[in-house]
Amino acid sequence: MNKQKTHLMSWMTGRSYGLTSSQHTTRTLVLENGTGIDQCPEGLLDAESVVYVPIGTDVPESFAAHVKDVVPYDGSMTELGGEAGIGPDFFLQTQSYSVAGFLVLLGPTAVRLDDDEDVDAFTEDARSAVESGEFPDFLTNPIVQLADAARFSDPLAVDDGPALRLLLDGDSVRLGPNGVRAESTDWTRTRLSPTHPLTGQLETDPWLTRYVVAVQAIQQVTARGAADVEVSGFGMRFGGQEPATTDADFEKPLLPVLLRVDGDPQVYLPAEGRLLRGDHDAVTRLEASVLTGEAAA
Repeated sequence: MNKQKTHLMSWMTGRSYGLTSSQHTTRTLVLENGTGIDQCPEGLLDAESVVYVPIGTDVPESFAAHVKDVVPYDGSMTELGGEAGIGPDFFLQTQSYSVAGFLVLLGPTAVRLDDDEDVDAFTEDARSAVESGEFPDFLTNPIVQLADAARFSDPLAVDDGPALRLLLDGDSVRLGPNGVRAESTDWTRTRLSPTHPLTGQLETDPWLTRYVVAVQAIQQVTARGAADVEVSGFGMRFGGQEPATTDADFEKPLLPVLLRVDGDPQVYLPAEGRLLRGDHDAVTRLEASVLTGEAAA
């Protein structure tokens, strides 16, 4: 993934993708349609910042020289059902969760949980996965990423915040489309909205974070060509136990995720985003230590 795409995916998801954040400036800034360069708060950007601007935006040379890159985009970065085009060959769609499963997704897609309908559909899919082992095809597709991943306590989104990504919309600043508006003079105070319906759902069902981690594991192996993937805790256990959302791995989502990939056992380490191969006996023993809480995260 080139740097422009890396910054764009980081902005959509809240994951760093290796970008190093700063305490005083933001790494990726998107200007909403109708917002001009002259509305950028002083001190918001530095030489490592990438700025996405609507095509046709007047960009002074002095501004472009101060940042890492200014990237024109066509379309919308925030509108559900919209598409943003970067150059001639990269297009990023944004879809709501409750709609995405009914669409044919042909390219990189950010899926947002925007309202109660989205959260209900997401939770229902997660419960079904625990019971049956079946995950939604669209969600496990490697081209799909959940937007605002920090909402799910995603271990890969621990750096999310205004130092990583911002949306400038007129004279206010937000942490993406679902962020709390902050005055441009106090942009460090913006955050994801605490009143989002997913917040209450996670308080009731904290195990949903483990589901998100399992989805990431499936995406990893699917991107490498896997066709048949089973995940311990979702419809199966290597040791034959019945999965339950009160099990230790659901309570501690950073514990290793154990997979059967086209018949071969593998282990996904969430905190590192790495995959390891193993044999059935070793993975079964690891599963036992995971379920007793003895395995290290």
